[in-house]
Amino acid sequence: MSDLIGKVICGYRIVSEVGAGGMGKVYLAESAFLTEYKQQVAIKTLTAHTSSERQAALLRDLFIREANIQVQLKHPQIVNVIQFAVEGDEYFLILEYVPGYEHQGRRIRNMADMIECETGPVPHQRALKLFTQVLDALNFAHNFRYRWEGEERVGLVHRDIKPGNLLLVDPETIKVSDFGIVKVRHRVRSMTTMLTPGTSAYMSPEAILGPSHFGLTELDRRSDIYALGVTLYEMLAGRLPFEPDEGIDPDLALRRKHVDQQPPPPSTFYPAITPRLDQIVLRALEKKPEQRYQTAAEFKQAIEELSAERPPTVLMTLPDSVPATTRLAAVAETRPNPSAATAAPAASATAMSAGTSTAPPAARTPAPEIAREPAAPAPRSSRLIYLSIIMVLILGALGAAAVIFRQPTAGSEAKVESTPSPQPSASATPAPLPTGMALIPGGNFLMGRNLSEAEKQVTVSDEAGHQTKVFTYDYPAHEVKVAPFYLDLTEVSNREYADFVRASSHAPPQGWRGTEPSAGAEDLPVTNVSYRDAVEYCNWRTAERRDGLAYRLPAEEEWEFAARGPEASQPGHMRRFYPWGDDWRPGLANTKESRLGHSQIVTANRSGASPFGVLNLSGNVAEWTATDFSHYPGSDQETPREEGYTGTFQVVRGGSFGYPKEWAMTTTRAWAKPTEKGTNIGFRCAADAKR
Repeated sequence: MSDLIGKVICGYRIVSEVGAGGMGKVYLAESAFLTEYKQQVAIKTLTAHTSSERQAALLRDLFIREANIQVQLKHPQIVNVIQFAVEGDEYFLILEYVPGYEHQGRRIRNMADMIECETGPVPHQRALKLFTQVLDALNFAHNFRYRWEGEERVGLVHRDIKPGNLLLVDPETIKVSDFGIVKVRHRVRSMTTMLTPGTSAYMSPEAILGPSHFGLTELDRRSDIYALGVTLYEMLAGRLPFEPDEGIDPDLALRRKHVDQQPPPPSTFYPAITPRLDQIVLRALEKKPEQRYQTAAEFKQAIEELSAERPPTVLMTLPDSVPATTRLAAVAETRPNPSAATAAPAASATAMSAGTSTAPPAARTPAPEIAREPAAPAPRSSRLIYLSIIMVLILGALGAAAVIFRQPTAGSEAKVESTPSPQPSASATPAPLPTGMALIPGGNFLMGRNLSEAEKQVTVSDEAGHQTKVFTYDYPAHEVKVAPFYLDLTEVSNREYADFVRASSHAPPQGWRGTEPSAGAEDLPVTNVSYRDAVEYCNWRTAERRDGLAYRLPAEEEWEFAARGPEASQPGHMRRFYPWGDDWRPGLANTKESRLGHSQIVTANRSGASPFGVLNLSGNVAEWTATDFSHYPGSDQETPREEGYTGTFQVVRGGSFGYPKEWAMTTTRAWAKPTEKGTNIGFRCAADAKR
């Protein structure tokens, strides 16, 4: 097809190419003759490049059918077809333009973009709100009366439901697109009836094996229900239920698994998902069509019933690897409560790369999301009574045995060992956990690490391409004692910081719209804040909550203890160079290796949570600590000095999305002037634990 830029089709001038698919390209066009308002549309074209005339005929059949059917479909959650045109051998479909929205300098056009570039797993309340819009659209299409080949017919099957075909108008509104291989009822066999439809990762078993294998004459709406189930799974878990095996054709491997294997529950990869939500998703993924939801309306009803259920006032079910202190946090939480991920296999420290923000990047990569979605609060009196009873029983047992839960190593269960750390008395009234925080029990641990001469020379590239020694300030290992304290489960979000800005008239971060963050950025970590900004937020929280706690930034040793646990570097235990273990594992943290180029929401990366369930201590954004920078006892390094600057430096920890994974290690230290700000640096709050 000739270059179409500048060409006028049905009164619309093509201005740019915005995408390409299996059938052709999609262009942005605008009104050619209106002067006051330029209406924008999308123009879909049919490719002229095919391997055979047979394939070309098939594509023309599909394209013409899409135009004739979709022009009749009028629903708020379905992309509207405006016109169909043919000029010579060129075919054009003029569609409603769905531009998407901006997020951190990127255009989010569809659900696939949202998962990959904005949220990772989509928080379940937001996911279900968007997904029910898709169900409304498909319920309409499945029952739609339309004309085809001169007759009135009922029911369309989309056959290619997937996140890439769910277009986003804005962060809360979705439209279903691409009815190019829609199934219509044929009286006679045509080329399109012989088409194997869909995308392998989302195909139903009957679409793969053929309808007759299941006693069907043709694919029906239950095939879409299966694809909807795969799509919801991916939205909630941030990944597909099945992945192709190495050395095997990916399409073949995925199709075999959809036919032969049972998918693991989504909560396997995203622990915040409740058992009931697991059940809803897995029912849509039943192998036999008659065992799934039979209609999109029935699927939606199950979701609405789930949303209407009142959460019980009980402890959330968390993995056995999560310490008891973190389990109790699940009762008092009103914002996501992370649970600890399974420890990963150990690996070489020198093989890890990560980054931070201003000044020498800090350690660690964002851990995969483990926070739970906020639950509707139960009546306060009954919840606190229940909390008190449970805490008294558990703390009584702990006090009697004088033990604490040790952090699980790879392939092991949580065990109980003695500890010199003092335990609360069983007769003491346990203090309720502060909202959104984990109790980190005190103890002794080896802070930092010992390095070989070769490890001391390890370098990584900074943003300017300069080689920087990354482990300069991390040694030698030395024993440190940490008292019990509370730590935020997540980084402070823009939403939380906005409350502070409005209440205190504090200057907002750069890039905000007055006292509000950018649209869609409310749940990202707040950045462009100095050390002093972070301290003032903590002071404000103290006055705002009035819960008897003095909120502050964590000390550097508290931060590392929360990231590594008390057994790090002890004989027989992993060193925990990352919150999940010794080995770098892609997908557990948001570092430069993730190639996102921006932060993720504060509840992202649950699978990379620390032993105490704290999220994103590795990567995402680096974090201010309360500690002035100084070398560890026995270090042979000298503190670099900036000419003309005589003030102190603050320790910055955790690495960030903009730096390699070495900076995201739990032992890697960075420092910055207290006045510095940047898009790579944020913070979280701590407080001394009540006794």
